[in-house]
Amino acid sequence: VQKTLDHVTIRLVITDRAAADAGQPRLRAEVCKVLGAGIQLNIEYVTTIPLNATGKHRPVISEIPVRI
Repeated sequence: VQKTLDHVTIRLVITDRAAADAGQPRLRAEVCKVLGAGIQLNIEYVTTIPLNATGKHRPVISEIPVRI
């Protein structure tokens, strides 16, 4: 979920908290390679990721207003 140009939240459904915590530095490094070192990255562990109205998952959600 991207709320601003420099802030992204990644929501992960996990089964092993210890493994997820151990892998977090690598995940952060890989995301920063793609999005840039200046990105503010939050990682949230969730139990489910909700489906949208069509019954599908949205892998990317941008909440940045579009200016035309």
